[in-house]
Amino acid sequence: MNLSVISVGFVTGLAVVTATAWLGAVLIACRRRFGFAAATALVAAVLTVVTAADVVNAYYEYRPTIADVFGLARWTTLSSRQVALLTAPPSPSSSLAAREPNAAAAGRPRHAVLPVGQATRRAVAARGAVTSVAVTDGQTSFPVGRVLVYLPPQYFTDPTARFPTVYLLHGSPGEPADWLRSADAFHVGAELAGAGHPLILVFPPVGRSWSDDSECVDGAHEAVETYLIQHVVPTIDARFRTIPSRNDRSIGGLSAGGFCALNLGLRHRDLFSAVLDFSGYTHPTHQGGMAALFGHRPDLAAVVAANSPDRYAADLPALPPTRVFFACGAEEGGIAAAMRAMAATLGARGIPATMQRFPGGHTFAVWRPALAAALDWLTGVEETSTAPAIARPVV
Repeated sequence: MNLSVISVGFVTGLAVVTATAWLGAVLIACRRRFGFAAATALVAAVLTVVTAADVVNAYYEYRPTIADVFGLARWTTLSSRQVALLTAPPSPSSSLAAREPNAAAAGRPRHAVLPVGQATRRAVAARGAVTSVAVTDGQTSFPVGRVLVYLPPQYFTDPTARFPTVYLLHGSPGEPADWLRSADAFHVGAELAGAGHPLILVFPPVGRSWSDDSECVDGAHEAVETYLIQHVVPTIDARFRTIPSRNDRSIGGLSAGGFCALNLGLRHRDLFSAVLDFSGYTHPTHQGGMAALFGHRPDLAAVVAANSPDRYAADLPALPPTRVFFACGAEEGGIAAAMRAMAATLGARGIPATMQRFPGGHTFAVWRPALAAALDWLTGVEETSTAPAIARPVV
């Protein structure tokens, strides 16, 4: 199921099969076997749609494998109950022997009653796991969202440790799992953990649907900023062993999520100490315009300005200390220029900003290495490979 569907060979092969199907339909029609010709043409039409979709998919590198196309996880997943089981301190009362001392005598294998198999336990201890938690705003402006959470292996091997947290916001169209399927966040998190820099990575929904472009603002139809700041962050801190301080909390995003991260990170510097912006604009954008996004209101201009970093950044104070990482593709000229200008503005206000460019355009071919580079920058891996682990004991 890890077969690549975005390789040149796969896309070319799919195109050849499609062309062959159309040729077959024509040849069958020439023999006046119109029923078979119609059926073959229908197959060819479906293949044409599939091929066109895969060409677009290959360009953006959105669903790299067969497993991704069908929504199958290529990473270790755990339920909340399984996480609780694997992180609970051992005690005689919770041991299998205490709960069922006669299991072996009864002819039942001891591991049969465990909800987590040994293979999964080994995988979790080696590379961590992804779980999810439902978070709602308690109102009707935003539905219950399943927030995905990557937990590093140290989360399970050291039940006394707490960890820094990075919130990663997807683009539009998009969904939280894009970070795992398309940006390879599970692998990046596992590699960092293996190097002694374990992080909790949080992937919340930022829209009601795959195509919803909320810009992460409190808009006319949904209060996404309120949802993320007042509900998601407190829930994650309450449910997981985070280090619940701004110095150990960062926010990042890609494309529309990059704007979200920049805007929310600068508007809520009391919560976030670092911002990771991948190919995000420096002001809100919406297909229907600002009135469609924020609603028809007398203070629309002021609300837009308050959510446009390129308009308010020049007035930001230097404190609390915040640092910003910008990344975009070498082919993203307009975004790169806006990022350079924003970095200069922030630098003039005493807010350090760095920028990196990667080969490619507005695609996951850029955002995948950008994520790895940004987390290296965040944890100091780019400065030294022998830095101490940043997991901290519970105090």
